[in-house]
Amino acid sequence: LGCSDTVTGTINLFPVPDADFSVQNACFGVPITPTNLSQGTVVTWQWNFGDGSNLVGVQNPTHNYAQQGIYDIQLVATYVDQCADSTTHQVAIHNLPEADFLWSYVCEGTSTPFLNQSDIAFPDNIIRWIWDYVDGSPRDTVINGNHVYPDGGNYDAELLVITSKGCKDSITKEIWVNYAPDPVI
Repeated sequence: LGCSDTVTGTINLFPVPDADFSVQNACFGVPITPTNLSQGTVVTWQWNFGDGSNLVGVQNPTHNYAQQGIYDIQLVATYVDQCADSTTHQVAIHNLPEADFLWSYVCEGTSTPFLNQSDIAFPDNIIRWIWDYVDGSPRDTVINGNHVYPDGGNYDAELLVITSKGCKDSITKEIWVNYAPDPVI
């Protein structure tokens, strides 16, 4: 009884790793670029984008999602001392609107009606409509446009729609304005 032994050694304590990043929501088709905010000497970044794809070794990656939705992005940061930390943030990939409109044939000097037919998937909504009649006249910001072209002929008309999330789409169509008939004397 009473046997004892002593061992002396050095214990290295490393700072607690702190993985972090920021990411902005995006519109479908626009890549996201998470910004690494991890503190300390990171030697490896491992990203899981929540859609089955992973990327290792890139500090500030770029990723494009195949469909709209909400995704959990995880970053695992491994530090020079082989300690690791992870964090997860959500990113929303918003629906794109689909710009479309109908127009009616008219004679020159008559107002051409433009009927907005744009659409977007629920729960997003379109909040801005910008009509460009491409003839030098001011743009309209109404849901359904009306415009008087000065002469008969072919013109372009463009509709740009913007959602509450800032997602955009536009369409340009060729418009035909009939020449007014010459009066019979």
